Amino acid sequence: MRRRDRRSPIRAAAVAGALHLVAGCHGDPITAVAHLDPSTLPGAVVVAPRGITLAVADTQRLSLATFTAAGSVLSRPDLVRFTSADSTRVRVDTAGLLTALAVTTQPLRVIGAVTHRGVTIADTVYVVVTATATPVVAMTLQPVPPDSAKGAQLSSKVLRGTFTKAAGGTVNTPYVYLSVQSRTLAQLTPLTQAFTPRRVGPLWVYGSASVYGVQFTDSVRIDVSDPIAQTVYMAPATGTTASVASTGVVLYLALNGTASFFNGTSQAGIGVTLSDPTAFTGGDIPSIGASASVTRKAIKAGRYTWTLSSTPALSGTIVVR
Repeated sequence: MRRRDRRSPIRAAAVAGALHLVAGCHGDPITAVAHLDPSTLPGAVVVAPRGITLAVADTQRLSLATFTAAGSVLSRPDLVRFTSADSTRVRVDTAGLLTALAVTTQPLRVIGAVTHRGVTIADTVYVVVTATATPVVAMTLQPVPPDSAKGAQLSSKVLRGTFTKAAGGTVNTPYVYLSVQSRTLAQLTPLTQAFTPRRVGPLWVYGSASVYGVQFTDSVRIDVSDPIAQTVYMAPATGTTASVASTGVVLYLALNGTASFFNGTSQAGIGVTLSDPTAFTGGDIPSIGASASVTRKAIKAGRYTWTLSSTPALSGTIVVR
């Protein structure tokens, strides 16, 4: 027996109206919205080698690997392209073949980019071109003398590769690409081969170099301390009344580092009292002139409080370690 539609005429009309709205207004066709699966989109692209040294007329082919956000290999991206920052010195074709045309004055960027399903990501390698090839047999990564393998947080260091020549002696011309385990550990500047540590503790820096077709790698451990210099800022709040921008802030300072107390006001004679004056060379600061600063060297590890002599409520902390 055929079932009877028990919906009320009003409800049936509402349903019909809703269906009409879903179908579209004024005869507009329904267009399905495509939802992209993140696991199918490019998440990273790696071009290698990252640091390349060639002689004029040399060639070298770049490799390019694309990975999804899930870490799986994306084997057939929609589009791969390579570009050179200066095609008169280094040419790169659509397959990633480099040709050295002229000597470079600084590392030259070559970019490999992937576009897939509307998403584009890229990676950069650096190329140095020399007039002739100097065969090398070994590489050592070290700070530029007279620097050492000790560093301070937020202080830049420069690393260079020293290459042993096949004929004897050393050369520093080949370019070395630097990397760390995570960009949260240090900020890298590839063009100058400098890096700035962001965290205290041991930091491993890795270097890789493709020199006239031969690959070299090395690493160096940098022991990163707290910053070697910190500044306590005093700035005007209203008129010439001193307030301290560093009030309540804990500043970390390396042992034998320098604390600078800067009076950014027009009020002269601001003094600073230290909880342990013997921990800093010179001890308490009786007076700091207007728009002037006075420094103190930290000579004893510990946690210390500084206070404005005229305004005890304005104080902060310096941890020396």
